[in-house]
Amino acid sequence: MVIKGYDWFDGAPGMLTMHIGPNGISQTALQTKTSLSKQAVQQLLDKLERDGIIVRTQNPKDKRAKLVRFTDIGLQAFTLANEVKLNIESEYENHLGQEQFKLFKKFLAQVKKINDQ
Repeated sequence: MVIKGYDWFDGAPGMLTMHIGPNGISQTALQTKTSLSKQAVQQLLDKLERDGIIVRTQNPKDKRAKLVRFTDIGLQAFTLANEVKLNIESEYENHLGQEQFKLFKKFLAQVKKINDQ
């Protein structure tokens, strides 16, 4: 992603964007998903907002909370990152075969579930 011109994608700010998704996420949910402190998430979001990657708006479901959404630039990067991910998955599937790749994804999902606890 850095090679494609998305310098901010490298490091902690980029890690945070992996959890935002195309429809946005509440700032509180982002804290929960990343297991980062409120202050750390706030600082990373401040940087991403300054860089024009995200915007924070009032959450229509909870007027006290903020909703984090991608700007057009952020959404372009999210789309490209998803394409890169799908290409990588396709390469692994070609090397492992369809059945082994399904098992691989199943194991990764189990690891993710453990890490999310």
